[in-house]
Amino acid sequence: MFHLCSTNMKPTYHYIIRADKTNKEGLAPIYMRITFDRRKSLYNTGIKVLPKHWNPEARTIRKSHPKAKVLNLQLEELILNAMQIGFDLEKNNKLSSKLIVDKLKGKAPELFIDYAEGYCERVKSDGLVRRAKQVKVALNKIRSFSSKKLYFRDIDQQFLDSLKKYQVDTYKNISTTVRKDFAKIKLVFDDAIEKGIIAESPFDRYKMPKVQKSKKEALSFEQLKSIEALELDSDSSLYHTRNYFLFSFYNAGIRFGDLCRLTWENIQDGRLKYQMSKTARNNDPKWKDIKLNDYSFDILKQYRTNGSDTDLIFPLLDADKELNDPVVFDKEKASKNAIVNIHLKKIAKKAGIDTKVSFHMARHSFARHAASQGMNIYAISNALAHSDLKTTQVYLKSFDENLLDKEMENLF
Repeated sequence: MFHLCSTNMKPTYHYIIRADKTNKEGLAPIYMRITFDRRKSLYNTGIKVLPKHWNPEARTIRKSHPKAKVLNLQLEELILNAMQIGFDLEKNNKLSSKLIVDKLKGKAPELFIDYAEGYCERVKSDGLVRRAKQVKVALNKIRSFSSKKLYFRDIDQQFLDSLKKYQVDTYKNISTTVRKDFAKIKLVFDDAIEKGIIAESPFDRYKMPKVQKSKKEALSFEQLKSIEALELDSDSSLYHTRNYFLFSFYNAGIRFGDLCRLTWENIQDGRLKYQMSKTARNNDPKWKDIKLNDYSFDILKQYRTNGSDTDLIFPLLDADKELNDPVVFDKEKASKNAIVNIHLKKIAKKAGIDTKVSFHMARHSFARHAASQGMNIYAISNALAHSDLKTTQVYLKSFDENLLDKEMENLF
């Protein structure tokens, strides 16, 4: 129960649900009510639940809520933070319920690393395991750079400039890597602003490091055909790995994580229909609907059995593991992806290809082949499920040189 109070004119803190502020989805916000000297102030925690998930006696979120443990932990941490603010104000003879709320909304000192760790746990529970890992990588660099307790207010533009220099000097990070790390730190600040913990972010006026453009490697259609033509033992890992790679290529570069999850329910009326996984950039997954070609059907028929439609199509993951757990799935996916990439290097060598081949290259290769065949950029962008046409333009720019070579050959 989150209800903290005492005598001798001490503030009381407890949570209430505002059913009068229920939104269209039926979710009602949870507020902290702070009372001192018979005056009450409310603080919006930013957490919303269905009224049925709120326990008014215990003033906690019921266990029936799928994220009860995480959300209740947030509420507990928030009320302890409010108490600390109250203690600090009392020592300075400035105590009032309104001032406690004001401090919670943006002026309260907050340990950045502690908050960031909590953020990682929350996004991981939402299935964004990769984002949580990336934020933790950035946090570890900050820990290495500064051993003192850092508050949000300590991380200003001067701090970021010094951190950037430290990463370049110590970790030999290029500006693109620094930019990616800073983008993850910014996510934590954005979240703290949304929750009313801080009022502003140093990134609002900070000039982020430049992106150093990297050349995206892709296989030509001729190289792909040479891989397809290899004589491989049908019981070998190399044979199956080739199937996974080609199936991705023929289906608009489906990512490895999505390929792993495919079940026979995703094959409907000669089409591949699946929801793309959440990623750090894709928090609102899209549905893909692709017409299967003969090459894809030839691959699929090798894996069809008399099993259930809910069975995985490709024997990549350990079905005995709790794959619905995002942490378990991410670990299993990463392990199998590494193995597949090792097999792809062997396949490339057999096909006489010097390029370092990885599974993600199937996506690059699809984009290159589509552009070389005259598919317009809008169609390619849609096939790759890019949310912004500029992303596709950057994606294809790496292949311009190859396309120019072909045009020059045709010119003379």
